[in-house]
Amino acid sequence: MKIQCPDCQLSGQISDANVPAEGMNMDCPRCKTSFYVKKEATANWKDTATECPVCQFSTFSEERFDICPTCGLVIKDYNEKKGKGGASPAKAASAKPSRQQEASDPAEVSRRTAEDLRRLEEKNATRSYGGLDPGESLLTEQTEIPRGPLIPLPLQLIGGAFILLALIVIVYSWSEIRSYYANLAEVGNDELLAANFAALHSVWDEVVLPVIRILLSAVTVVVAVCFLRRLPRSRVWMEMCVWGGLVCVILDQLVSLLNWILRSSTDATIGYYSIGAMSMLVMLVLWGAPFLAAVWFLRGDLVGDLFDEVA
Repeated sequence: MKIQCPDCQLSGQISDANVPAEGMNMDCPRCKTSFYVKKEATANWKDTATECPVCQFSTFSEERFDICPTCGLVIKDYNEKKGKGGASPAKAASAKPSRQQEASDPAEVSRRTAEDLRRLEEKNATRSYGGLDPGESLLTEQTEIPRGPLIPLPLQLIGGAFILLALIVIVYSWSEIRSYYANLAEVGNDELLAANFAALHSVWDEVVLPVIRILLSAVTVVVAVCFLRRLPRSRVWMEMCVWGGLVCVILDQLVSLLNWILRSSTDATIGYYSIGAMSMLVMLVLWGAPFLAAVWFLRGDLVGDLFDEVA
């Protein structure tokens, strides 16, 4: 009977004698998928036998087989060749003595009896464990099924973009921190320079926020790698990182507005404050739009269907 792996489609032939009436579980040698094999009804009773006409293998019961589990003879092909008058496999193996000829040799009879008992024990062991004989070839190799890329293109694009942007943010934020402390070291103990430096620079804007951005970017790189591997809940984690980036943008603009107000003179007009507020809003729109677009993309059907396949 013919069997086929439902996962990788590898197919081959096995003898009905190796499959019990209730069926059995088998493991594919290529992809290790376990599947259930059930004996199919033979199309023609004449295409089965209880004893092989070539190697004289016998089931020692009423159970019939269509392919000899020992020599691999197909009973149907044997009957067709015999019906057409062609040379049968039994005649081709005429040099091998028949059972009647072997009956006159006690040593040969003992050897054949021991061999038949060994085959019967192997058959029973095969049924007990639901597997195949150790020397039996279950499946024949077929052409490898072409497979697509392991990581779908949409995930490659968005995952790679997040990793690249996160690395850029890490480098830029680290350079901000180094620049702040380098300028602070140049000021030294000069009170006038220290006052001017404090008026132009803010520890919140050039140290605290960059550190937060570095930590968030490092987490984003790890989450993006999990996202590319389509691990469970990695899409939700990626969306949380996007929202975290949007929060950092809002904090950065609020700190910039606060510094704008602190640098103003005591007689600053409403227009001065309006310019700072409008600048903050414009920057929020420009920097916030890519984050909102990323959230929309992550929640879309294109990415959702890819993660549904994994689930």
